[in-house]
Amino acid sequence: MSVGRDEKLPVDLYREQEPSIVSSAYYVFEPKDKEELLPEYLMMWLCRPENDRYIGFISGGDVRGGISWETFCSLPIKVPSISKQREIVKEYNVIQNRIALNQELIQKLEETAQAIYREWFVGFEFPDENGKPYKSSGGDMVWNEELAKEIPKGWELKDLGNVIQYKKGYAFKSDDYTKGIQ
Repeated sequence: MSVGRDEKLPVDLYREQEPSIVSSAYYVFEPKDKEELLPEYLMMWLCRPENDRYIGFISGGDVRGGISWETFCSLPIKVPSISKQREIVKEYNVIQNRIALNQELIQKLEETAQAIYREWFVGFEFPDENGKPYKSSGGDMVWNEELAKEIPKGWELKDLGNVIQYKKGYAFKSDDYTKGIQ
């Protein structure tokens, strides 16, 4: 809840019955006139990174790093027409919905990748030269004592250090990148 330390205004928008903004660090508040200021627009404004930086700056030097209600109420906010606010909120929600859909897609792709990994490298059912699952299509398997299971013939268990080469880097010199720059 420390605005100064966390550099984030802890607010949230309650949408269940009547939309309202709720903060664990401040009072519960709502726009005086929802035909002048939409709660969703206010929430978007309060959650901007620029707002977080400003609030972190003005939060003072106290241990909690909070701001007073009076200071909070004096925060500047640009309030366009209500029709423009609705347009902004609508576009924002379209983007947020796309982000949510993309996150769902990423999760499903990750699950698919993990299933393929398990199938190929745990169950050894990777495609053989004919495109058929290796193990269940009669691929040659041998017992591996260290893993206590069968693995494809020709596969070995090795330490990573035995199959990679360590290469040292070097520090870049700024002169290499600033030659000819005045």
